[in-house]
Amino acid sequence: MTVAAMTPVKPASNRTPKIIPITKEMESVIFGSLLGDGTISNQWSNTARFQETHCPKQKEYLEWKKKIL
Repeated sequence: MTVAAMTPVKPASNRTPKIIPITKEMESVIFGSLLGDGTISNQWSNTARFQETHCPKQKEYLEWKKKIL
C-alpha cells in the first residue's frame, strides 16, 4: 500500500526540466532510501523519478523524508 506518492507531470517539449540543487542531507536520504525501498526510474528522455513505498505504520517516517526532499 502506498502512503504518499507524487504524480510526475510530463514536461512540455519546449521547457527544460527544473534542476534542483541537492544538499548533503537530501543526498543521504536518497542514498539510504535506495538501499531500502527506494528506486529511481527514467521517466522520459531527460528526466528521472525517485519513488518509494511504505506501509501505513511508517507514514510519519515517510512524511519526514518528504519534508527533506
